[in-house]
Amino acid sequence: MDAIHKKKQAIEEAKDSLQKAQVRREQNQSVRQTEDDIIRKQLKHDENEEIKRIETQRAMRKQNQDNMKQYLDLQKNMKIKRESQLKEEDINIAKIGYEKEEQDSLKRNDYFDKLQKFQDLNDKKTQSLIKYMKSDPKAAAEERDKKMYLDGIRQEEKKWQLRENEEKRRRDHDIDVLKIGLSNQLNEK
Repeated sequence: MDAIHKKKQAIEEAKDSLQKAQVRREQNQSVRQTEDDIIRKQLKHDENEEIKRIETQRAMRKQNQDNMKQYLDLQKNMKIKRESQLKEEDINIAKIGYEKEEQDSLKRNDYFDKLQKFQDLNDKKTQSLIKYMKSDPKAAAEERDKKMYLDGIRQEEKKWQLRENEEKRRRDHDIDVLKIGLSNQLNEK
């Protein structure tokens, strides 16, 4: 009996051992399943974090590109504005140069007109002197005095007329320059 009892005991122990092994296997499977679930959750979490990081980087790159485009557009507009201002300044400088040249030309013409008048006056005096030398001194003296008196009056009238014309021309020119200056200032504003 002892042998049967030992066999039964050995069978019982084997059953217990199998049962314990099966419980351990089920526990190990449960632990592995739990670990696998934790690892899957961690992987899913890491994947979601990586997707968020990539989307954030894309959004930042897009924002940087938009900012760069705005900056380049601003630089382009500033360059166009600067070129426009330079062109406008060149036009104004050319106008001023033209006006200065015109004024200088008027002054030269006035100077040459005065020289011509002096030359004409000298020619008349020379002709009068030649006539006087050829003519009778008494008759010539009366004629010369009368002519000199009339010439003097005419010359004074011409001088006054020239002064008035010159003053009028200068006033008109000054008004034109002021009009151009004011129109340029209005255009700038």
